[in-house]
Amino acid sequence: MLYAIVLNVHSWWRWVVIILALTLLVRAIRGLRTDEPWGALDNKLARAFAGSVDLQVTLGLLMLFFLSPITTTAIRNMGEAMKDTQLRFFTVEHTTVMILAAVAAHISVARARKASSGRHAHRRMAIGVAVFVALIAIGIPWPGLSHGRALFRF
Repeated sequence: MLYAIVLNVHSWWRWVVIILALTLLVRAIRGLRTDEPWGALDNKLARAFAGSVDLQVTLGLLMLFFLSPITTTAIRNMGEAMKDTQLRFFTVEHTTVMILAAVAAHISVARARKASSGRHAHRRMAIGVAVFVALIAIGIPWPGLSHGRALFRF
């Protein structure tokens, strides 16, 4: 029961993360083009983005180590899990890529906050969020793949 709840929250929360990432990316690109200063709204969005990523990673790790029958079984026998596409994807590939994406998100937020100018802040955020989006695009279990899942859980 708890697994189903966490899985559904994790599945739906990704859309919050993606919307915040794309919003930041658009704002950063626009800020670069128009040479806008890095403002209070940019800071708020960046903090919301980092926090939303943290919640998503926390939910994912909770499932990985404690709740998911897929990954908890795989962790007990990693040798066998590596032979199974689905088990390997959720236990190793998805987890690794999404943690790297979270690192990219946090680095971009921290570097933007420490930038010497609005232009540098927007550039750092644009690059970091673009890396983040590319990584999550790789790590999502897209429908149609052997390990694919629905984009919207009901």
